[in-house]
Amino acid sequence: MDSAQLNWLTNFIWNIADDVLRDVYVRGKYRDAILPMTVLRRLDAVLEPTKAAVLKMKAALDQDINLSPHAVGDLPALDNHMARREREIALMHEYRTRLTAEVVTGKLDVRPAAARLPEVDAEPSAEYAVEEFGEEETAEE
Repeated sequence: MDSAQLNWLTNFIWNIADDVLRDVYVRGKYRDAILPMTVLRRLDAVLEPTKAAVLKMKAALDQDINLSPHAVGDLPALDNHMARREREIALMHEYRTRLTAEVVTGKLDVRPAAARLPEVDAEPSAEYAVEEFGEEETAEE
């Protein structure tokens, strides 16, 4: 594009701005409206080849929503169900924290339950390494 065409195009755009935006924007603030409009027009031009497919997809999605109005009616019930489950999970976390604190502080004696646990090899197998104070220990040591 040579400078004459660029000047003509620039003047054309500013003349439109003068005609359309006069009394709506102060002349110095035209760019606040021109730039977004230019970007929107450019997006419209770039997306033009896919516009028909997008509109067809929108119509199909709208039809799917209209065909299943009962799904929208079920949303409050699903929200209530989810809220109850989330509350139950929060209570379980709270219970686990409280139980751990009671075991650590000695308020809950777990020795009888520990006595009923099955016996386990005292020596860890060689495939498992235990890290203690930054050193690795194995069954061979």
